[in-house]
Amino acid sequence: MTDHLLSIILISPFIGALVLLAVPASAKAAIRWVALLSAVPPLIGSAMLLFGYDLTTGGYQFREVLPVVPSLGIDYRLAVDGLSVSLVALTAVIYVTSISTSWYLKEREKEFFLFMALLVTGVFGVFVSLDLFLFFLFYELAVLPMYVLIGARVEEGETDLI
Repeated sequence: MTDHLLSIILISPFIGALVLLAVPASAKAAIRWVALLSAVPPLIGSAMLLFGYDLTTGGYQFREVLPVVPSLGIDYRLAVDGLSVSLVALTAVIYVTSISTSWYLKEREKEFFLFMALLVTGVFGVFVSLDLFLFFLFYELAVLPMYVLIGARVEEGETDLI
């Protein structure tokens, strides 16, 4: 079960985003439940990471390596160390919290939860990637939805932060 734990944590919000694309915008309850259900595997997986990480050994653990473009040295290389375990766990808790506290939205719920899932996928990828190409890919994946989420709020005139 723990062989591909990082991949499960990484892929489940992305799968949730793909499912959200198929759900009609008028099905507001389905959108909320799909978003919430896509946040549960990372939360459970991050708890497994926290309790499964061996502090006495330290270093990178839960490694996953899959060659993608060997001629260029690009690999799907994931692992966590002591710091990234805690960051993954915090991200998973914040993801569930952000979804459950955003059920009050009345407009553009589908877009919000879709971009939130893409943002979290990128953030998880940044914290667990060991390959520089993969790190950059996930970093950019996190930046673009964040821009849309922040930009949409500013366009609507919601600039007051207090």
